[in-house]
Amino acid sequence: MNNIINIEDVNLASALLAATAPIAKRAEIIITDRGERKVFYFTDTLETREMIRKWKDPDFVKNNPEDPFALVKAAFDCRRGILSGLSRFRKIACIRSRDGEKVALIPENCPEEDKMEIMGRLNS
Repeated sequence: MNNIINIEDVNLASALLAATAPIAKRAEIIITDRGERKVFYFTDTLETREMIRKWKDPDFVKNNPEDPFALVKAAFDCRRGILSGLSRFRKIACIRSRDGEKVALIPENCPEEDKMEIMGRLNS
């Protein structure tokens, strides 16, 4: 059995670190003609292998909702989903009046004439 496990998934590496999996050596960024690879090195133990197996199991979170490692994986899954959907979120400008007493929320696609009216009222 190899003494070191190489991990290139930063989320899995973070989860392993949080679960105190032993680090074998310092992480590296490997630069190739196809870009950068971030590699994390963990000591090959039965516990580390079991955590990696759980991480790769698509049903692990669903079948083990109380397992702390499942909660960590679920958090990263949620983060990935949120980040992938951010481009669909509506952008809204939050503008404060000069005196700081009023606030206007203006959607990104608000017609220019409406923006001008809102800005006029905001500072009147």
